[in-house]
Amino acid sequence: MKNKILLAMVIVTGIFLMSSCGKKSRNELETKETVEETQKETQREETSKETVKETVKETEKEVAKKTYTSGDEVSISETVAGFCNASDAMNGKDQVSSYGPGKYFVYKTYENGAINIGKSPGVAGIWINPNKINISIISKASNKKPSATKPSKEKTTGNQSANASGSLETTGWSWSHPSAYGRKVLKENNGYYNFGNKVYLTFDNGYEYQNITSDILDSLKAKNVKGVFFVTGSYIRDNPNLVKRMVREGHIVGNHTNKHLTPRKVSSERVIQDIKEWEDIYRSIIGELPTTKLYRPAEGVFSEMTVAGADKMGYKTILWGLAYKDWDTDNQPSTSESLSFLQQNTKSGDIVLLHSVSRTNSLILADYIDWLRANNFEIGNFK
Repeated sequence: MKNKILLAMVIVTGIFLMSSCGKKSRNELETKETVEETQKETQREETSKETVKETVKETEKEVAKKTYTSGDEVSISETVAGFCNASDAMNGKDQVSSYGPGKYFVYKTYENGAINIGKSPGVAGIWINPNKINISIISKASNKKPSATKPSKEKTTGNQSANASGSLETTGWSWSHPSAYGRKVLKENNGYYNFGNKVYLTFDNGYEYQNITSDILDSLKAKNVKGVFFVTGSYIRDNPNLVKRMVREGHIVGNHTNKHLTPRKVSSERVIQDIKEWEDIYRSIIGELPTTKLYRPAEGVFSEMTVAGADKMGYKTILWGLAYKDWDTDNQPSTSESLSFLQQNTKSGDIVLLHSVSRTNSLILADYIDWLRANNFEIGNFK
């Protein structure tokens, strides 16, 4: 009897223990499911937050894209692909370079949403698609023009002083009709828009585009003609081999200022400083300054003080007597119309302005030189 009681107690205890284990297992399972569900909910919340961030970021990009203006200072936080024109930038076609993270300036905008950013204000750089990168506006370009009567306190450095007295009134050089005031200022300060009885071929370079400068140099070399290349400081830094080739092949490299500053945007003293800064960059690449010192004001804008300052630094200020709209890379004029225009308007003594970003110019240059010679124009080089 005693043994039966003990057996019954063991069975009851076993049943109790099995029941407890079952409850414990069910509780553990329920707890695990609760934890997993909580984790999933947290993950969903994080995903939602990331989606919101991305939406906000894309919205900011879209808003920024619509409000970019020339002169805006912008920041990019990643390496951005660079293109030669606005169309390629938006299509991601034929990348030519890239810019790393940093601060840049909007040089130009285009209706398809692409923008051109450069490393300095007023200097062209690369075309980019702002929708493909994290870009933000640091500061908007000011619409205010600097006072022409309150020059800054900045001083030109260097052994030779470039300080100059004179009117701070600015003038812009017309494409075909130089103003009486502009002619007077140039005449009194070693400045020219025509020169002697020859024709002078000059090329402005603010940035390199599709290796066109090499094609222009090839044509000049083939025709044994020397030209003048007015380049900015950024152009020298970005294209040292091309600048060295210009020098090596006997062309004059002219001072187009370091940052392409004009007295309509900054003080005349600051423009003079910009001329000096160009010299420092040129000397660091070439080793010495050009023997023939020629200066072309950015955008053809100058004051009596800026050209007088350039004169004191040993420069001739060179404007132009003939030019045409050749600088818009997205709207190049036809070769036939351009060549015809040059042929119909070239006069003895003309300083001809051509832009090295123009594919049209590279295509017509050899024919234009042949036409000049066939019509008894002598091509000069200022030396």
